Amino acid sequence: MLEFAAALIGIGYWYMYEMSRISDSVIDSVASGKIHARVTTSQVSGAALMVFALHPLTWLLVYVLFESSVRACAAAFTGNVFGMLPLGLLDRLMHWFANRREIQPGQQFRENTRSYFSAVQEHLRVSRLEVLPDALNYSNRLSEQFLEIYASRRKSDWEPPKTVRVDDVYYRLEKFSVEKGTRPFRYTLRRLERGVPGRSVLLYNTVDSIRFSRSI
Repeated sequence: MLEFAAALIGIGYWYMYEMSRISDSVIDSVASGKIHARVTTSQVSGAALMVFALHPLTWLLVYVLFESSVRACAAAFTGNVFGMLPLGLLDRLMHWFANRREIQPGQQFRENTRSYFSAVQEHLRVSRLEVLPDALNYSNRLSEQFLEIYASRRKSDWEPPKTVRVDDVYYRLEKFSVEKGTRPFRYTLRRLERGVPGRSVLLYNTVDSIRFSRSI
């Protein structure tokens, strides 16, 4: 958003400066006799606009405006913030040199494209779902206790194998999947014998959740 605002303000100031400069230059040339033909106000404005549109700085500001819009849309639809193009290219180049024997550009491009469109498709599908309280399913498997959380919205930073503190009990996030239904996001957690608080521990409160239990 800062990049978008800076580009928008920059192109506005650049437009006012360049248009005024070119218009004043043409008017001074006419007044001094350097231009003998009669020039109308619309012709001066059109010529100034043409020079402004072809200037490299104008193209640069328009590109920054476009890039910031794309980055904002990507953050809104995918939840990921993409870097600026120069920094992104530098990061890719350094990563490629460090792992050039392992990287397959075609496969990586296909995976990135598939990930992006999947995220957009998921966002469009979830936007039509009603926001519901989470459904909790407690179960026992081979003497271990598991908790399955069915949510109508994706939970931020909930990626395996993070530790989750559910009320006062600690769990390990074992699996995450996206399924069908009104609560498509399914999180599978395995109970831990003990745990300690920490900055990386996710906190979860079951006050507003729907509970049901079964044994497997």
